[in-house]
Amino acid sequence: MNKLYALLILLFFYTNAFSQPCGNSNCISIYGNKTTGFRQSSFENTNINSNDTNAQFLTAFAWTDNTHGNPTYNGRSSLRFDLSTIPVGSVITSAKLYLFADPYTSSGVPNQPTYGSNNAGLLQKIINSWQPSLTTWSNQPIVTTTNQKILPQSSTTVQNYVVDITDFATYWLNKPDSNFGVLLRMQTESNPYNSLIFYSTNAPDSLKIRMDVCYTIADSSLPLIINGSMPNTIFQYAINNTYPTVNDSAHTDLSAFTWTDNTHGNPDFLGRSILKYNVSSLPLNAIINSAKLYLYPNMNSLSGVSGQPTYGSNNAGLLQKIISTWSPATLSWINQPTASPNQQIIIPQSITTAQRFVLDVKDFVQSWVNKPDSNYGMLFRMQTENNPYNSLLMNSLAAPDSLRPRLEICYSLSLPLSLKEFRGAVNDNLVNLWWTTFNEINSNYITVERSYDGITFLKLLNVNAKGYTGSNFYKMSDNVKDVSKVFYRLKFVDKDGSYRYSNVIMLSLTANETTIRLSPNPASNFTQLSLTASKEELTNVIILDVYGKIIYNHSVSINKGYNSITINQLNRFAKGFYLLKLKLDNKIITAKLVRE
Repeated sequence: MNKLYALLILLFFYTNAFSQPCGNSNCISIYGNKTTGFRQSSFENTNINSNDTNAQFLTAFAWTDNTHGNPTYNGRSSLRFDLSTIPVGSVITSAKLYLFADPYTSSGVPNQPTYGSNNAGLLQKIINSWQPSLTTWSNQPIVTTTNQKILPQSSTTVQNYVVDITDFATYWLNKPDSNFGVLLRMQTESNPYNSLIFYSTNAPDSLKIRMDVCYTIADSSLPLIINGSMPNTIFQYAINNTYPTVNDSAHTDLSAFTWTDNTHGNPDFLGRSILKYNVSSLPLNAIINSAKLYLYPNMNSLSGVSGQPTYGSNNAGLLQKIISTWSPATLSWINQPTASPNQQIIIPQSITTAQRFVLDVKDFVQSWVNKPDSNYGMLFRMQTENNPYNSLLMNSLAAPDSLRPRLEICYSLSLPLSLKEFRGAVNDNLVNLWWTTFNEINSNYITVERSYDGITFLKLLNVNAKGYTGSNFYKMSDNVKDVSKVFYRLKFVDKDGSYRYSNVIMLSLTANETTIRLSPNPASNFTQLSLTASKEELTNVIILDVYGKIIYNHSVSINKGYNSITINQLNRFAKGFYLLKLKLDNKIITAKLVRE
């Protein structure tokens, strides 16, 4: 081996021994805000048919309530995070649940929220649907003990917990219909005077229950490399016109050549190769960012000119996409598959007699991902086959891993559409719905689902996705009768069959009922006041601080039916609790507002 070749080999290993990262890693914090789809319900066995869905804390306890004749007084909480902001098909690398002890709770022992000598807790995965307003002790969700998480006995009376729930989050992401959240309870509920009491939705973000999730939008931060080190990942066959009825799957060369074989009476001796990569390990919604095929000259080839595998003055080659089926059992020169001249890559004339090639096969791989049944591989051949003594003799699967023909793929996953707005309004019995989406390039259709109890949703209709990468606006109407409330949600289905759900909106159809809602709440800079009114009138929206001082007073015109009013510049208010009130239909209606 000459020194130049040794230097080239050393340079090759230095620059190609390690693949460069090509994934896309993300970490997000999902806070326990009801505006982000968070659900919670706390319930206890002293009042088995009631609950608290607006509690400032999440509880699990074993106590006594002898005042009400209950020596065993237990409390539990159910909670659920919405993971729909994480792209479908992502891989969760970590998910941690943060629970912060609430020393200001009105339950248990004052200032000692994690109290007792036997207060170990459990987080159990819920396996059935539940609605916060309907969840009570007598109607609590069903759980599984499989992979349940133990919150160990606290070492202090004000202890925070960080619980690894990576497996739970992975399950919920892969099966959105099965994301029912978790149940928080005592591990042992027969021993009184033990508690775990944590902040919930009404705390500042620094203390609010949250889930931190890290995920990748590809299956790895490294490229997917296919080099035949795993079985059934590469298939190769050599064919030539001297032996026109057979193929060779164990040849030491991946070869394309024009030569002579006068010994066998063949002045035009031609060789080609079939190369197929199994890319089924790629997700169906993979977007191929790059795909490179590495071909390395076989310095030990027994064909052509010894030590000069990329030989000749006219040895430009072709890599053509095969477009017809073929079978290894019948593959041969006279029975080779059809290759497309319109889908081919030119391999340029070599500038040395031992040249490595890196070929861009991104379009080929993307087509195989989009249509797996069309992956018939590639044909490797000379561009001009009537000029003898030209060759491209590259290493085959018989070579060591580092010299085999290698396909290196970097990809990301197509992001599902994002929902910018989903609203509804009621006019008598007619419900109007409208929503705005963004990035529908991979969307197939949208299913509008309706429910009368907020639990069981049925398909109302399918709407074809518009498919624009920018904003997409939709509007529809639904005639509803003889109910007081109706719930709606949207199901977004991508072309690959993956899907995700929107948040649920509830609309009141009771003419004499007035309801208001603030979102977001807690709020930083603004909040949206939503209300359904029974008649038109002029009123004032008033906000008072904790001392009863009016700090906001704004006149608004209310229409019959659904109304939405934006209250801006909340950043002028100090952080804390406020009371919002307004007079509608001769009734004073109030709501608590939290400025964070």
